[in-house]
Amino acid sequence: MKRIRELKDAPPGLADFRRAEGDNAPWSTLRSRKWRAERRELQDALTLNQHGLCAYCEIDIYDPSRQNISRRQIEHVVPRSGDDRALDLTNMVACCTGGTVRALDEEEGEGEGEGHFREPIADNMSCGQAKGDRNDPVFVDPRTLPDLPSLTRVGDDGLIEMDEGACESAGFSPGGMSRTLKILNLNAERLRLARRKWRNTLVEQSQDIDDPDQMNVWIRSVLTPDADGRLLRFFTTSRGYFAPLSE
Repeated sequence: MKRIRELKDAPPGLADFRRAEGDNAPWSTLRSRKWRAERRELQDALTLNQHGLCAYCEIDIYDPSRQNISRRQIEHVVPRSGDDRALDLTNMVACCTGGTVRALDEEEGEGEGEGHFREPIADNMSCGQAKGDRNDPVFVDPRTLPDLPSLTRVGDDGLIEMDEGACESAGFSPGGMSRTLKILNLNAERLRLARRKWRNTLVEQSQDIDDPDQMNVWIRSVLTPDADGRLLRFFTTSRGYFAPLSE
């Protein structure tokens, strides 16, 4: 998990919806066919605000062609019990579908393939799908994370864990961070293997760069948004691999 910025301004479509349906309209209304364009506009705004990454696992969910719109969804950080915070923009982030929906361009997530999908049983689900309706008081909202230091670390095997020293120095409960990773099931096998594969890719690419200046340019290209404002997947994995240069 990395820090994401809170989306400050609601897109016009959400404002139109609230005027037409009321501030207390149920979430199911926004999910109806009538408001499809407005819902996608909201998804776009949240996704771009997060540089194209899932708020929790950091896979890439931005697809300008819209061919894989099913790869993402709007996640309510605090579950919308009774829909009382369903339309609260400060309670929304863009999230992947937690491994429960196969995107149009991917096969089942076997071995170390690129797939994010496996059969939707509890061990395979992650992110919002794994969190469900749990409203745990120690759950860490990614929008509250500090820019520095990173409160999580990724090992050679792709396992993501809380960094106790970093948590304590930033004033976060190590137990809360650890529990958050567990609630989101961010060490689901398909995610762990995908992070390991991404880290191995970085290792292979770095071996071809001898010049320090070229290395710095490459690191910057991996850790900063491109011209479209998008980050490469698994930012925390890359950040940890390049440390301390990344900081």
